[in-house]
This record gives sequence, C-alpha cells and structure tokens, in this order.
Amino acid sequence: MDDNRRMNSLNAFAFAALGAAMRAMPLAFPALFPPTGADQSSTGALWMAFMGAVQVGLGAAYLVRAHVVPVLVRLISAAPADAPAAALPAARGFTGR
Repeated sequence: MDDNRRMNSLNAFAFAALGAAMRAMPLAFPALFPPTGADQSSTGALWMAFMGAVQVGLGAAYLVRAHVVPVLVRLISAAPADAPAAALPAARGFTGR
C-alpha cells in the first residue's frame, strides 16, 4: 500500500476538527435543523451529533495509538541500568486431587 494513503497525524487532526464542527453545527445554527419529531427533536441534529462523535473518536483513537501509547510504553519499560532483574519464585508442582 502506498504510504501517503495511510492515516497520519494530520488526517487524525482533520477528522477530529471535522467531528467537532459537525457537533457544533446544530448548536450554532439551530434554524438549519428544524424539529421533525413528536418530541421536538431534530433528526438532522441528532445525526450530526452522532457522526461528529464518531469522527472525533476516530481521530482521537489514532492520535492516542500513534503518540500516547508509545510514550507510555517507553516510560513504563524504562528501568535503571543498575537495577537487578526481578527474580521469579521457585516453581511448585501441581498435585491435582
């Protein structure tokens, strides 16, 4: 697969920004989303809110996986060079009753 077709940080930020804009549209321009339901809810506004959350989730998940997880792994796995290795307890036999 071509490398420039894969997800990168810029794409992830764009996904998150698009999702935030989708979520903000019904709040900023309520006249564009007239109530259509019996409970005065707007199907368009609900759809924009849901898809906005999905877009933000996709972008945030990539950013966490690509940037936060490697940093946490490096922090957790870093051990002082002079630290002794952790000793495992002696193996015990299983007697199965």
